[in-house]
Amino acid sequence: MSTKAIKSSLKAAKSAIQQKEFDEALLHCKAVLREDSGNYNGLVFAGLVYAELGQFENSSTAYQDAVKSSPNQSLAYQGLINLYTKHKKVKLSAGENDQLVSAYGGIIKLTESIPKQIFVLVYQFFDILLQISANEAKTLELYVGLANTLCSLGRAEDSFKTLQKVCNKLNTDKFDVKFEAVYGAVVSTVSIAQDVNIAGFADLIYEMAQLLSKINIFSNGKGVDHISTTLIYYPLKKLKVYFTEIINTKDDTKSYSSIVSEHLSPYKEVADGYDLYNDMKYEESKGKLESALQSADDFIPGWKLLCRVHLVMHQYNAAENIAKKIKKMFDKIKISQQHMYLYNSNLFPFRSAIQKCKHVQSNHASTWVVQVPMLSEIKLELTLLLATSMSYSRDQTVVKQAVGTFEKLLKVHPTLEVYHGLNRLLLKKDGDLQTSLLMLKKITEDHPSCISAHLIYGKLMWEIEEYKVDKTKCFTTFLKAAKLDPYESEAFYYIGLFYQDVIKDSTRAMKCFNKSIALDTFNEKAGLALADLYIKEENMAAAVEVYNSLSSSSTPGTCKLTWLRLGLCKLKLKETESAIKSFQAALRADANDHICWECLGEAYMQRGSHGAALKSFQKASELQPGSVFSVHQMAAIKQLLGQFTEAIEVYHQVLEMKPDYVPALKGLGESHLSIAHSMLSEGRDLTCVDHVNEALKFFAKALCLRPDIACLWSSVGDCLTCIHPLHNTSFTLSIPTTLLGKQLKDCDETKIMGKLEVLQLGEKFYLHGIRLSKSTATMLYNLGMNYFHQAKSCGDDNKAKLLASKSVEVLKISISHGSKNPISWNALGVVCASTYVQNLQLAQHCFITSINLESNNCRAWSNLGMLYLQHNHVEMAHKAFKVAQSLDPSFCNSWIGQAAIAGMIGSNEAMDLFRHSTELGLHMQAACGYSSRVCNLLYECKDRSDKNYVENIHKLNGISAAVVQLSKYCQRNPACPHSITMLAYLLEESGLFPLSEKYYYQALTLLQSELTDVKTDDKKVDRAKSNYARILYTNGKYSEAISAYKSISQPLHHDLCMLALSLYMAGKLNDSNNILDQANQMVEDTKQKDLIKLAKAIIFSELKKNKESKKALKELGNCPEALEVLCCLEISEKKHADATSVLNELYALLSHDPVAMETYKHFLLSISVKIKPYPKHAVTTLQRFIHRFPNQWQLWELLSRLV
Repeated sequence: MSTKAIKSSLKAAKSAIQQKEFDEALLHCKAVLREDSGNYNGLVFAGLVYAELGQFENSSTAYQDAVKSSPNQSLAYQGLINLYTKHKKVKLSAGENDQLVSAYGGIIKLTESIPKQIFVLVYQFFDILLQISANEAKTLELYVGLANTLCSLGRAEDSFKTLQKVCNKLNTDKFDVKFEAVYGAVVSTVSIAQDVNIAGFADLIYEMAQLLSKINIFSNGKGVDHISTTLIYYPLKKLKVYFTEIINTKDDTKSYSSIVSEHLSPYKEVADGYDLYNDMKYEESKGKLESALQSADDFIPGWKLLCRVHLVMHQYNAAENIAKKIKKMFDKIKISQQHMYLYNSNLFPFRSAIQKCKHVQSNHASTWVVQVPMLSEIKLELTLLLATSMSYSRDQTVVKQAVGTFEKLLKVHPTLEVYHGLNRLLLKKDGDLQTSLLMLKKITEDHPSCISAHLIYGKLMWEIEEYKVDKTKCFTTFLKAAKLDPYESEAFYYIGLFYQDVIKDSTRAMKCFNKSIALDTFNEKAGLALADLYIKEENMAAAVEVYNSLSSSSTPGTCKLTWLRLGLCKLKLKETESAIKSFQAALRADANDHICWECLGEAYMQRGSHGAALKSFQKASELQPGSVFSVHQMAAIKQLLGQFTEAIEVYHQVLEMKPDYVPALKGLGESHLSIAHSMLSEGRDLTCVDHVNEALKFFAKALCLRPDIACLWSSVGDCLTCIHPLHNTSFTLSIPTTLLGKQLKDCDETKIMGKLEVLQLGEKFYLHGIRLSKSTATMLYNLGMNYFHQAKSCGDDNKAKLLASKSVEVLKISISHGSKNPISWNALGVVCASTYVQNLQLAQHCFITSINLESNNCRAWSNLGMLYLQHNHVEMAHKAFKVAQSLDPSFCNSWIGQAAIAGMIGSNEAMDLFRHSTELGLHMQAACGYSSRVCNLLYECKDRSDKNYVENIHKLNGISAAVVQLSKYCQRNPACPHSITMLAYLLEESGLFPLSEKYYYQALTLLQSELTDVKTDDKKVDRAKSNYARILYTNGKYSEAISAYKSISQPLHHDLCMLALSLYMAGKLNDSNNILDQANQMVEDTKQKDLIKLAKAIIFSELKKNKESKKALKELGNCPEALEVLCCLEISEKKHADATSVLNELYALLSHDPVAMETYKHFLLSISVKIKPYPKHAVTTLQRFIHRFPNQWQLWELLSRLV
């Protein structure tokens, strides 16, 4: 039958018993027992079934077999009890009574740790005893056992009643019970009944005293005799006090141990513990005493003995705690009775000071200076340790206190030469180690059993220079100390150091350190040494376990080094929170330790709490102003937080302290490089170049000091590559010559280099960094992008394609080193999609792979959209841009793509999309796209009141925004005449004519230098000349404007008109008239011809040919401009009537055209005012117009002139 079948049969038997089908249950039980005759559950079930079936003998046999099978289980005992108390109604035989008592004994023993259960069982047992006790002596013996059990349960009153029955049945003539058991029960009852008022208690005391005095069983125990006589005079509840007198001698202890009961008596364990203490079996003694005192918590003698054991084992912290406990208990006892405890309250402060002296820190020694009111009780060990502790102090006050202590000792013990020798220990403070060594040697010779003398002698030799080469004598001395006191932790610590440093045997050293810690869990030095060995063996878990053990047993504010090293281990294991707690615990031990503050700052940095880290490093810097590391970390944090300007200032502070500190030089270079990137994104290119120059200077100095650091080479490559968006001719870099030579030598000389040279130099630095570095994926990516930027800057298509192919290969290698990097895949896609490679399938694959590696990859989505857009897959491009926008609405490339799509399909939203792109950040395509649309709107919209014009130009400051964006575009692309012309036009519209002239001339110069195709490019050059001539005219440079207009190879009629106007303004009226004739021949539009005639009429008037002028004006008929000029001519000739007539005609002409009336109203008003015969009437008329048009500044100006 398998185990599973047995379990199934037992389960079936249990079910049958529950259903009272005992025959069936018996069959299952027998089946189980056939396979496993010792099956405990099968035997118990069989016993129960036999009992139910009335087969009592079989039932008893089954239960007894079950007890033999597993005596530590209670079911069989309970079954036997039920068999004889419930099932079998007849009188039990003697054998059955013995079985019943044995069953009760077994179950009581198993349940003695469960008070409620054992209490019920004891009372059941008591009832059984009353029924089955035929032998009086046996009954008394059982009653005594019951009394002891009741005592262990804290049932003093019930135990007392049982003892009363014992005393009533005691008969000296027929006494068959060992009286030790009765006495033990009395003592146990008294131990828990001190505060219980029980009637008849005094009578029981007297009766027991009489019995003790009559029956002289313990003649060898003097202490017991003393108890017998004092019982008459002292209450029984103080009986246990006299145990103090009994333990004065070893023989008395053994006598006492024979008094107490064998069952459930803590006092026997105390006595056993004392025996073991005298036999120097301290570990066993401690175990016995601790077990006993759990039941007798207020037994002062037991606690005193346990305290002595701890002191012998150098467990001073535990001894001190017990001493404090005894002191509290002692203070509660009446003064008249305190002498019975023989308690010396002065012993423990001195003894507890031993541990303090051992582990005291030199700067805190004065905290543990011990006062000596009872010098006769200070032993040599404590004096040695105390003197040593004081000798290490930096405080002269402590040294003086040490001298005073020795002076007191010498007065009390003038004959002891040893104290004269101890006084010489203070010479160590003054550096006289040899004298101290001789004095200690004499002490060890005079007092060979003095443990501390050997220990301090060995430690002093360990420090002296002449013993550092051969430490064998030190080792021998420590061995002597360890043999004298095998519980001396420090001896094993130094033996471990000998094995570690001299023998180089890590295994033995670890065993010694483990032994030292086992003897003294507070021995921090041994724990740290052991942990160091574990760390050396790369067993970090074991080291952490040691640190945890040391720290858990320490009190708050101690074990600084343990907490510090534990924190460092946790920091290495990336357990940041635990590391922070450890460093904080170290700071509670010493809040002025700058190293702890630095470590705490590191932990905060690892967690990402940069503000807290900065405060920690600031505190460390305050505590240690010369700490380079603290100040550097402050700068590094500011750099991480993006506070680059402040970081640069702090890095300079570091260099003031240590000019050749490479991390600070590296941080300065990185900070300047970060600022350069920021300036580049803002379009502040010159500032960017300045910071790149600064970064190169610091990186160059760092490389001179540490040319083996790969990241420095990479950082220089980053500096030389970051300027790739700038134009070839728009900047130059001052490269330190240190970076140009084959050997790195620090010097202040620089060499000016252009963009392509700078990029090629960056390539070299990346290659060198790759040769030095193990993890090359990032640098390979940077090198690949450097090749691509070189391709875009070289200007030669063949070279560009070669460089682009290099870029592709390097990026592929980068991906092979880190295939999960979406940035590298995206970059490879960009290069493959460029005009130099045109591998569109690979580009698409790269973008999709990058997206798969990082779902929130707006760049890859945007690049994918641009790839689709370039090949007219507008719908797919729109979807890709839409995804990119949803992933990151602040990423401008996706908005630019949508704007480009809107422009392709002719949507009005294109301008809004481009404008939004410029608001998100600087991007050349967004700047150019938005500016071109602003220019188109300005050129095409003649009606400046148009809603579209007002919204985009006036309300949104379209011209100003476009000027800002386009100026940055032109700065990056100074060879683009189209964008420069747009910038000049926008500046012209803004009224910034001198700047506009500059850019028109720059555009003209570029076009002339690029002239290749006469038929095509001549027209562009002519338009550029026309623009330049127009702005020259606007700026009043008429002669230059005339020259510019005359240089146009194929002038338009507009150019001729402007030339004529320039000649007119230059005073060349006849030339101007001739040019107008040429212009008139070129146009066919009637209105344009009329305007030319009007211009000629004006010229005639300037030539004083008023008749020809008037004739020409009258020929123009109903032309408002002609009537305007004619009216002016009449007024100039003071023909007011004719002027009024012309003016009325003009009024009549304009009355049907409100727009024209609005245009000419100012002219009409001013003319009508001038022809008024009286000034007052003129002023009145003007005021009437102002009232109608209060916002017209021209009217207010005219009124001011009249007034």
